Amino acid sequence: MSLFDRMSDEVLNKLNHLKNEVSPIDEYKEKSVLSDQEDQELKQEILRQIEKEEQESEAEFLDFMTGPSSLNENKGVVEVEYYGTLGYVDISFESLDENISESDYQIILQAVENIAYQKNEDLWKESVKIIESFGEKSIIILFRECRKFDLSDEKIIALVIQMLNRLTNRSLKGRRVIKAIIENATIRQHINFAILVANSIRDQESVSGLLKRLSDPEFFMLSLDALLSIAKKDSLPDIFNEISKLDVRRTDLIEHAIRNAYRFSDFGPNAVKVIFELYVKNEKKFLGGIYTTALRSFKEDAIPILKKVLHETEDESMLIPICQTLGSLRMTHSTNVLLQALEEFPGKKRAIIRGLSYTRSEDVLSFVLSELKSSSEFRVKQECLLTIGFIGNRNPGVQEQVKQYLNNKSSKLYLDALNCLVSLGNEEAFSNYIHLMVNGNEIEKRALQRHVGKLQAYQHKKLAEASLKLPDDKALFIICGLLQANILNSDIGPIILKRLEDAKLPALRIEIYKLIGKHVNKNKELLPQNVLYDAKKAESNIRIVREIDQIISSMKKEQGRITVSREIKE
Repeated sequence: MSLFDRMSDEVLNKLNHLKNEVSPIDEYKEKSVLSDQEDQELKQEILRQIEKEEQESEAEFLDFMTGPSSLNENKGVVEVEYYGTLGYVDISFESLDENISESDYQIILQAVENIAYQKNEDLWKESVKIIESFGEKSIIILFRECRKFDLSDEKIIALVIQMLNRLTNRSLKGRRVIKAIIENATIRQHINFAILVANSIRDQESVSGLLKRLSDPEFFMLSLDALLSIAKKDSLPDIFNEISKLDVRRTDLIEHAIRNAYRFSDFGPNAVKVIFELYVKNEKKFLGGIYTTALRSFKEDAIPILKKVLHETEDESMLIPICQTLGSLRMTHSTNVLLQALEEFPGKKRAIIRGLSYTRSEDVLSFVLSELKSSSEFRVKQECLLTIGFIGNRNPGVQEQVKQYLNNKSSKLYLDALNCLVSLGNEEAFSNYIHLMVNGNEIEKRALQRHVGKLQAYQHKKLAEASLKLPDDKALFIICGLLQANILNSDIGPIILKRLEDAKLPALRIEIYKLIGKHVNKNKELLPQNVLYDAKKAESNIRIVREIDQIISSMKKEQGRITVSREIKE
């Protein structure tokens, strides 16, 4: 069995994070990003190599370069375009450089095996010197023998990638190899290494191939990292287009994109407008965090464009993401833009107050309290109460101002006031919250259940504990409320299991199974999936068994749910 066949997902994840996490010994560290001048000089050097190559006859092509007549002889030969000039690369790596003798090949091969099989770093250094002394002719051998390298050893992978960096960076032939592999290869290790090298040398000519690989979940993380390092401006729409096609169940890929979205700022200030326009058109809620993180990464560069659109548009579907993004920048300038707009544009207050909630700053609390008191619009008052719940504190003075709205039964604003007090940690309000969720009318129950997702972890646990003391028909409403939360701490699991053991009502048992199934295989799963499989065997009620079957069949879909927080577009 080859190393490739034994390669685990854990190893692949390590490989995916290599660029950010590995710390190779100093001799192997990558050079920092090239300046514009250095980048231009590098391009001119590659162009000179192209010009020289064009002056030579086809018969004089060296090592892995072959003429078009060979295409039919070797199926591994592919055509690749670099800076508008066609070349040919044998990505089967069956042929070696004709100028390398068998004895030279054995020397390089021994050096490769020293790196692959030995743990002596002094020997590694000597082996690197030997391999690099043969220049770009060693590239084919490194790819030909890459299965020898242990992909779980970060130092070895970093060392090999940096060798390939130095060998290909100023080599037309080397860059053609990398681009050809990314665009056409099928062997996993070759593709992984080529993507990492394209990332390392920031090869703009490889962008089209990287976009193609971005659509493949197997290579998504590495390809995205490379595209973000290369930061080719006109690739932005294509990058986001591929991200938008992600399977909602692949939370690992979505979260990787969110974690790395701050790197979009490397595309320069002009990218703000492009990303924002794509953000506004986005219809997939789970992608909101990628866009907002990307926009926040531009910091003050994002403010002028966002401010301009805020002032000019009347469309609330655009106003809300604009204000949310301005608020989430959490900069004095961006917050002031919102506060000034609050006075200038009365018709936009709801969206602006939503944006102020993202600042998480108590400095804006007085403005929101003032709007709560003075506004006559129900939806604006609702937004004020929601925002106070996010940015307020446990100051009794703030809570007293909110409590007066508990009596506003006619407009249902009392439910928003109750939710606000619960968010502020008011224990009396929390007790009333549980009482209304269990004993209130249908409107009250539904409204308070929807709020459960906004509660803190300790409040979720208190809700679960409260269900232990209630009869089945009452506990059902609490379980339905907990189902509204996309993240629950695992310490609720044993409580839920205890409630399941005591539950007799089929409807309650079904909702508990749904709650378990929703969080199976998550980082904070409540209970392992075997609870559901065991229940399927133990339950005698046919209706319950059918529901468990449905839950099990949809578990993977539920696994992909992404938390909707105040950081993500609503």
